[in-house]
Amino acid sequence: MLENEEFTLGLEPGVGLPGIGDSHGDSLLLGSERLLPTTGISLEIDDKLIAIEVFDEEVSGELGIDPLIGGNATVGANNLDVSISSNADEITLDVDHNGEIDALTDGILIVRYLFGFAGEPLIQGAVGADANRSSADEITAYLDGARDTLLDADGNGTADALTDGILIVRFLFGFTGEPLIQDAIGPGANRTTANEIEEFLEAFTTIMPPMPPVEPGNTPGEALNIGTLSSSQIFNDAVGSLDRNDYYRFTIDEIALVNLNLTGLTQAANLFVAVDFDNDGNLDNGEVIADDGIFDSSSSTSDREINRTFSPGTYWIGVFTNDADDNTGYTLEASATATPSTSTTDPGNDLSSALNIGTLSSTQSFNDAVGSLDRNDYYRFTIDEIALVNLNLTGLTQAANLFVAVDFDNDGNLDNGEVIADDGIFDSSSSTSDREINRTFSPGTYWIGVFTNDADDNTGYTLEASVI
Repeated sequence: MLENEEFTLGLEPGVGLPGIGDSHGDSLLLGSERLLPTTGISLEIDDKLIAIEVFDEEVSGELGIDPLIGGNATVGANNLDVSISSNADEITLDVDHNGEIDALTDGILIVRYLFGFAGEPLIQGAVGADANRSSADEITAYLDGARDTLLDADGNGTADALTDGILIVRFLFGFTGEPLIQDAIGPGANRTTANEIEEFLEAFTTIMPPMPPVEPGNTPGEALNIGTLSSSQIFNDAVGSLDRNDYYRFTIDEIALVNLNLTGLTQAANLFVAVDFDNDGNLDNGEVIADDGIFDSSSSTSDREINRTFSPGTYWIGVFTNDADDNTGYTLEASATATPSTSTTDPGNDLSSALNIGTLSSTQSFNDAVGSLDRNDYYRFTIDEIALVNLNLTGLTQAANLFVAVDFDNDGNLDNGEVIADDGIFDSSSSTSDREINRTFSPGTYWIGVFTNDADDNTGYTLEASVI
């Protein structure tokens, strides 16, 4: 790509489509004037006109940008300092970026996107082998950036599944001539003939070289950031004598059941999830919060799996070999299924920030989670008369405890002696049994607490509260 190249442009009247550049890159439009390079400099990159930012004291104006690429720029003439850039130089029909353009993968992804599909329904069965863009978030972000260029095949300013989508898929299946465009050109189209559509889409058939694989780091601070985890992401890599640990970092924006699978082992490797409690970029004692349940020194090559409900936050996946002479490739598959809270506000982490559920009467139900990054949930309620309060905590996948407290000194904190009822199960128990409290209370204000005793316990739960 050219950078800060100096050359001379002649400013001459020209004829062309107003507001756009020549798609062959041999001239530019400045307002109604056509700028012709007088030094013979090429303005092409991969046969596409790119956006050019030019500065000059004598002449300036808005540069028309080729509709294939899009963008904005300012142009001047005569001995120009030119900075060339592109906001879409990687947009091609290879949507999943696997080095191939295929109607049954890339074409399907485009049409689904234009019909409004998102998440797993967008990508299911439509991502090609060895894709460098494989998640729904990656595909969506890529196609969002192509709406005004590639996806507006007929050039009418709108990306439409029933016109542009059909044109693109027909093109990918090899249609030409009238069969390509029949009943598929939108109203107000600037490209209406088969030749125009073919020439436009042909410009997007350049295969971008696959991105070099990014090695997962050897510490949490060097981890490969895989972004917000939702639909399935797959990683093929290896650990062994010279690369003992691989780390991947992910976030979840809401309570979610995270599913991790480690397969394809030929020698033993282990799988775990960690949090960086002290934000030092290292894995310290007590920061592993979930593992595959197979003893680290085991020689088993069995598949490893972790299924755990986590609260919103940032987590690290670790793959490692326990023995220096173990060497194995692996496939890591990671996904997250949202199990959102039923509360619009997260229950607070202390009495003062508790979720106020008001006067307790009929049954109220709450779905939420506690765990490594959200150890305590508090709910505040009042009763106006003597009542039998019934609390049930169910749906646990790891241990969590239930209690009722009062704030005797009104300091907004839970102090010694302020817990007045609990579920009767020892705090350090690993039991996932349902928890229950049935107690008669006098009129007043009370707090319900749900908590995990151990930092590596993570669980969703359902809390039901009622009075009799």
